[in-house]
Amino acid sequence: SGMLDEVERFKREGWLRNVTTEGDGRTPAVLSKNLQVTRLSQKSALFRALPFQDQVMGAVRQLIGEPLVLYFDQIFLKPGRTGVGTKWHQDNAYFKVPDPSKGVGMWVALHDASVANGTLRVIPRSHTRAAVHQRDLESDHHIFCSVAEDEAVDIELEAGGVLFFNFMTAHATGPNQTDRERAGLALHFLRTEAVPKDDPHFAPHCIQLPASRDGAGLQ
Repeated sequence: SGMLDEVERFKREGWLRNVTTEGDGRTPAVLSKNLQVTRLSQKSALFRALPFQDQVMGAVRQLIGEPLVLYFDQIFLKPGRTGVGTKWHQDNAYFKVPDPSKGVGMWVALHDASVANGTLRVIPRSHTRAAVHQRDLESDHHIFCSVAEDEAVDIELEAGGVLFFNFMTAHATGPNQTDRERAGLALHFLRTEAVPKDDPHFAPHCIQLPASRDGAGLQ
């Protein structure tokens, strides 16, 4: 597909960065990899166009209303055997949006995503409260929280499958124990009025999305 072609281009151009460390939060890991590329809209015309597709905008409007911005976008790629997971976290621990109910994440499986290759896992109903997060020293910037693992649900999707979840939903991914790489795309949408005014990291890169003609998605 076109999106996988773009992932291959990102590889060639060196935009996929290993965020895994040797346990000190700084030194890049040698044997384990969790490859990340962010702000896709600045690197790819295809990924910049994706949020504007009618199916995407229609679904997001139904979930959180409008007007909307694309707040953040990224891909994580986990190579076969050496790919490690991302620990449990809530996106809003990074975003710090005062009303996280006005944000939604859209996760797209770029390859078939299974338990074996580390698909997305979620904790149902975890969006109702903010968890305490701490620094993950196995990553150069990640944070993580504790959850009730026995409540976790594995979301297995075929390539092209999509999952939407609240900014406060605790989620994680597992290691890739297969021989083939697995990539996941995440788009994060937010109601325009909910964008934090003092956000120096995400807000400057927001992309305003057009309003619907009939206003059907307004809440």
